[in-house]
Amino acid sequence: MSAVDVAVSKLGRLASDDMLDIINLYQVGGFDLQLFESVAQDALDYYAIPKPLELNIKHALRELRKL
Repeated sequence: MSAVDVAVSKLGRLASDDMLDIINLYQVGGFDLQLFESVAQDALDYYAIPKPLELNIKHALRELRKL
């Protein structure tokens, strides 16, 4: 499993420790924002109710762009 896959898997819950994990994976060069957004958007196809995941994706991207 790649770093971006691990990061995207944390978007479903996105508790504070999940966001910290995503940030850490990003900061060590595990993925770039474009790849993260692409894989995260693909994950929406696997959620019965995608709206909460969409909001979590937007939140995570906002936080990563601050870095």
